[in-house]
Amino acid sequence: MKFNATLIIISIEALVVIASLWLLANYISFHKHLKKQAEPSTNSTMVALGVVIICATFLVSIFSNRFGDPYGTHSPTLDEFLTLMGISIGSLCIFAGLDSLLKTGGRLLAGKAGDYPARQQALRFFNPHLRRTSADESTADDNNKFKILFEESPALYLVIDSQQHIIDVNATLADFLNVSKAALKGKPLKGLVLAEDLPLIKGLVPEKIKQKGPDHQLDLRLIHQANEPLWVKITPRPITYNGHREGILLLLQDNRESKNLAELIAFHSQYDELTMLHNREGLENYLAQVLDISQENHSQIALIYIDIDQLKVVNDTCGHAAGDRLLQYLVTVIGEASSECNFFARVGGDEFALVKLHSNDEEAQAIGESVRSASEDFTFVWRNQNYRQSISVGVALSSDSINDVVDLMGAADAACYTAKQQGKNRVVVYSDSIDQSQDNRRDMMWVSRLQKAIQDGEFVLYFQPIQKLQDSEADHVHYEMLIRYVDPEGNHVLPQYFLPAVERFGLSEQIDLWVLTTALDYLDKHPRHTEALDCCSINLTSQSIANPRIRSAILQVVESYEFPREKICFEITESSAIQNLRDAQEFVDELRTLGCKLALDDFGTGFSSFGYLKHLAVDYLKIDGSFVRDIISDRFDRAMVSAINNIGKEMDIEIIAEYAENSSILKTLREMNVDYAQGHAIAKPLPIYKLETYYQIR
Repeated sequence: MKFNATLIIISIEALVVIASLWLLANYISFHKHLKKQAEPSTNSTMVALGVVIICATFLVSIFSNRFGDPYGTHSPTLDEFLTLMGISIGSLCIFAGLDSLLKTGGRLLAGKAGDYPARQQALRFFNPHLRRTSADESTADDNNKFKILFEESPALYLVIDSQQHIIDVNATLADFLNVSKAALKGKPLKGLVLAEDLPLIKGLVPEKIKQKGPDHQLDLRLIHQANEPLWVKITPRPITYNGHREGILLLLQDNRESKNLAELIAFHSQYDELTMLHNREGLENYLAQVLDISQENHSQIALIYIDIDQLKVVNDTCGHAAGDRLLQYLVTVIGEASSECNFFARVGGDEFALVKLHSNDEEAQAIGESVRSASEDFTFVWRNQNYRQSISVGVALSSDSINDVVDLMGAADAACYTAKQQGKNRVVVYSDSIDQSQDNRRDMMWVSRLQKAIQDGEFVLYFQPIQKLQDSEADHVHYEMLIRYVDPEGNHVLPQYFLPAVERFGLSEQIDLWVLTTALDYLDKHPRHTEALDCCSINLTSQSIANPRIRSAILQVVESYEFPREKICFEITESSAIQNLRDAQEFVDELRTLGCKLALDDFGTGFSSFGYLKHLAVDYLKIDGSFVRDIISDRFDRAMVSAINNIGKEMDIEIIAEYAENSSILKTLREMNVDYAQGHAIAKPLPIYKLETYYQIR
């Protein structure tokens, strides 16, 4: 009896060892499989086998203790080792299986609950299995897996036959369409597709799908129960399914977010968000089309340019919210007075344009007078205050000499500018006698070039050093960022040639943001230089200060960088600060909260502006170069520089003298105890790629 019992114990222990080793080897393979998202059935098997091996181990221990070892075939140490090994391996299997089950279940639940990252992870698991098992060469086991995965997948799947009738859909797609599976099965696919997109599904036949290859996809819209079209991206695969050898598996991906974003981008590229009118780019595209047609049929196109005369008054006295509301009201008034026109656009902050096809001088002038009169009769009311409005109107018609977009817009703008110069609230028809026409055409040409430069990155940054005068800190790194336009010939054009067009046609905000992001990108990519930097000055225009959205964008850009913000100094001109004092105060406070410094540029051009200093917490005053240039020979200029410098000292504001063009001026500024100087006597503006080299060899 003991002999037979011993044989039984040895046999069971041998089985434990073999089973443990087999499970250990399979666990290694299983662990790799876990990373590929093992199926729930595999995980359950692993748990069950772990339970079996632990039970077998305890059974061996019980038999061993009961019957003993009459022949001394093995030692207690071996018994303990085998017992420990069996319990450890079994526990490991149970733990691994349960852990994987929990993770897989959690992911699937999260995917069904709409958690996007979990859903995408589950899709990466299901889709390769579905595609592999849907192939003609799949095995019977693969087909069983396919049916399970098809139904449980968080992806959107359906199967159609060669006649494009629906064979099967999974629950996820049925929920997506808000319809039952039974209602979909047997129905033609075209019943789910928006009528305009039906031609797209003609290629969903096995032969054409095989010809186009595995990368073939198409975008179309499905009909929803609520009649709201749903954009999806479809990936087709040939499949054998339930006896249908020419079936097609369709993977559908919800594409609404991508399509909505694309439509939003397209809208903003052609429309003005505030008024919902076409913008300048939309107008230019429209004119380019109709001008070609008008030349073919020898007709004239009238362009009516409109400038609102009192918008700035409303903005300054009531705020920009009132100004925006005024624009919206005037758009309605002008639209009603020009209903016969073919196109209406907002081309600038306070500028609009109307287009009338097949027109003439008399009709175009009559339309201009109609919108002028309607605008004059309109009274804008804001918080119980009345504001009368007027507009200046310029009219231009296409002709043999004015036959492209730039010429026509330049002529209309020149006429509008003349209307404003003659006293506003009037209509002027363009003629060759308008003296400003060449300047306006040149500005219009600059607008197109500058818009392209902004999009294509045809600007470059320069820097000009600012030097301390009262001590000899050779390692002081302080400079102002400047901008240059790179023309098609590669020449670097000075700002004085293009900034008038920038300011006139409302491009200042885009230029400011380009300079800011480019300058901060440079500092972020050159950490050693930034660490040594004391101050980098960046200019902002009055348009940016007056625009709350641009101010917010500037703050967001600054906050997105991690280097110390006290190294950044924003320069605003004295005139823009006084002109937009309330906006400037708010913006200065916001920038100082972030840690940035502020400089008031061109200071001294209006002596009464000294009173505004107590309202603006600035770090630097930059004395206007007109006072510094002749400081040696002009006593008045010297007195102005001295007065500004003394007031700065009293208010703990550091002084920078611009246009220090020679060593004599530098010497005089040092004698007057001015803090800093900037000008050709120190260094001319240099391209930014020379920045680090300049401060290394200085």
